[in-house]
Amino acid sequence: IGGIQRNVAFDPIDYVVFAIDKNAAYPGEENPVISRFTTQMGSAIVPAFTYDAEMDELYLISTGDGNDEGNGFVNLFKLSGPATEPSFELLGSVGVPEPWENWSYEYHDDFPPQLGSEQPLNSVDARMHTMISRNNKLWAVHHIYLPANDPERCAIQWWCFDTTGIILERDRIDDPDNGYSFAFPSIAVNANEDVMVGH
Repeated sequence: IGGIQRNVAFDPIDYVVFAIDKNAAYPGEENPVISRFTTQMGSAIVPAFTYDAEMDELYLISTGDGNDEGNGFVNLFKLSGPATEPSFELLGSVGVPEPWENWSYEYHDDFPPQLGSEQPLNSVDARMHTMISRNNKLWAVHHIYLPANDPERCAIQWWCFDTTGIILERDRIDDPDNGYSFAFPSIAVNANEDVMVGH
């Protein structure tokens, strides 16, 4: 795994991932194989939309600790093996030395303005929104709260990893002057690796 690595203290909560044999479920087989896995590494685990026809593995991502001793982390997972007997593993927790806060309401009210109202929108938390698997790379996006120790705005953070978890690219859509907040992103990547981030 690339980026900053750490010894992880596990959350005592079990989060559940289901893997379903799609080829059996789609035609309506009576008992398609459904595999259930648990992890204590982050809620709201997002599977990648996979566009590589030859890829045998499926990848998943979750937001980790946004500010652990000045580093922000995300968690990468892999689902592999036959659909009838898959295996699920944590590839690792990938970090960068640019932390963020995962929650706004612990510090302030909501940030994004709402047209025609003085009540800001609830931007929830920094969970992952979308991940794309294309050309043996993983592209992911979520919104975060900045600055990490006293949030005043939402920003978009996007990532590009190789399939071992090494960070190839990463950037933010942000307004350091706190005039604008950006939230609820999506990401699209074509075969030429042209990338579009919506928010």
